[in-house]
Amino acid sequence: MAEADKPAGPDLTKGIDTLGGLPETPERDRQELALQHIVGASLMETKGDASPEVGAVYARTVELCDRVGDAFDLVVSRMGLSLYYMNRGQHRTCDEINRTMLSAAINSEDPVHLLWGHGFVGMSSFWMGELELAHSHFDKSYSYYDPPKHRRLSDFVGMHPAPGLGGYSAWPAWMLGYPDQSLYRIRRTLADAKEIAHTSSTAMAFSHASTGYLLLRDALEGRRLADAGLALANEHGFGLWAAICTLQLARALTQLGQPAEGLAAYEEGLRLYLARGSEGSLPYLLSGMAEAHGKLGQVGEGLKLVEEALARAHDTAELAHEPELHRVKGELLLKPDPPNTAEAEQCFHTAIEHSRKHRAKSWELRAIISLARLLIKQRKRDQARAMLAEIYGWFTEGFDTADLKDARALLEELGR
Repeated sequence: MAEADKPAGPDLTKGIDTLGGLPETPERDRQELALQHIVGASLMETKGDASPEVGAVYARTVELCDRVGDAFDLVVSRMGLSLYYMNRGQHRTCDEINRTMLSAAINSEDPVHLLWGHGFVGMSSFWMGELELAHSHFDKSYSYYDPPKHRRLSDFVGMHPAPGLGGYSAWPAWMLGYPDQSLYRIRRTLADAKEIAHTSSTAMAFSHASTGYLLLRDALEGRRLADAGLALANEHGFGLWAAICTLQLARALTQLGQPAEGLAAYEEGLRLYLARGSEGSLPYLLSGMAEAHGKLGQVGEGLKLVEEALARAHDTAELAHEPELHRVKGELLLKPDPPNTAEAEQCFHTAIEHSRKHRAKSWELRAIISLARLLIKQRKRDQARAMLAEIYGWFTEGFDTADLKDARALLEELGR
């Protein structure tokens, strides 16, 4: 394990306990703050961002910063607390912290603070479905990245911003309808991780890149990266990334036509994920499980998971994948014999409506493809052709990706 990746030993915890018995002086508080930062970064790697221990550490560091911390201490503390709430699925609280962090960064004009501030607002904006805002903040964040100066930024919260925030940026780029830009960001993430050579950040990069490829429906590459991330996480004891990479492997297996194996991996990955206190991204994960059930003919189980995912998305404001949830529900309703075509059609229209609300052109394309196939079966070919031609004509890139290939093939079948 690299020196920067070594978890904090019991001596640090013992040191904090010792300081706790001393009178509260500025010097004592400064010593505790320094130790708490080290412990927090270590706990994120070993226990995961959503662990109660991580939440307690960063709540304490924010308290200490109010007394003795400088601007950088406060940025690091807020980042740790933000990641805690994000991974627990508390996106509104996370977003409030991130916007406070960005406001302070803008006032300070410090490039590192601005890198983190824009990047973290990008993350919370993404999960809340504000895709254009997320896309803009991620690009602003990366514009402040200076590789020679910023190599050691992973020391502070157990993640490096280049593969961490850069990996995230691929997802809204795809959803907004820019598959080639998404792919560029995926490849940049992997290159940054290789250059930085920080072990847990590399596991994170494999995970983020796998998610990007799975959105693009490149299941083979998604599986390769999930396997690589899982192997690295298991080797170094990164339980959170092991859980997440297992879940990505599950989606890849489902996309590759192995739903039984995919469902088993989903169940194992979700068990590990929830055990670490993580509840963020559950709507997305449950939609994948629902698809696996559907491919196995277990429609009832799939529909229950979709309803659970939709309820959770609304409760937590985690709306980035909301359009896809409605589309998956529609596909499930078409599987019984006879199919529930009326409700399925309404689900596809709802998916299109939510896609447009979020400016999510790739989700819109995918929902229109599902609707067009249903309309063809209903002998409404002209309506299907018109809808599909309009959305296909919007795209200016990504024509060799799976969804656009499907749309082109369907248009050719309809005789465009």
